[in-house]
Amino acid sequence: MQGVGLVAAVFVLGALLLDEGEVVTLITHGEGRSYTTQLWIVRVEGQQYLRAGSSRVRWLRRLRANPDVWLRASPARSEQARAYRARPIADEGVRERVNRAMLLKYGLADRLWGLFSSRRKSVSILLELAPVEAWSAAPGLADGPGDSP
Repeated sequence: MQGVGLVAAVFVLGALLLDEGEVVTLITHGEGRSYTTQLWIVRVEGQQYLRAGSSRVRWLRRLRANPDVWLRASPARSEQARAYRARPIADEGVRERVNRAMLLKYGLADRLWGLFSSRRKSVSILLELAPVEAWSAAPGLADGPGDSP
């Protein structure tokens, strides 16, 4: 049993030491608060996608309840967030293309992620840019805790 813990520790340490590449901040809303989650993003066939490791993650549940989300291209809190409509996509082909794009873009980090989460259970989320007038309603980001992907 100690061997399993040691292997997991090595993978976690390796993942922490890897350059993850592009990481965006997703801002979701629920229970009267804003939540931030750091995620990878890919472009597939001209569309932007996020990926949830499973349908049970908290940020995806909030996104399903309220698909109007915000995205910041950098983890820096000072950067302006943009409004999006997020739509989980159930299509198997889309999921395969998003998973392939994640692997190509994030390489070893994505391979490590795949050891702990089944890509067959992942959920692809299409991001559609909201109209410009929605951008002026940027949420206050200090009113909610961070979240884990």
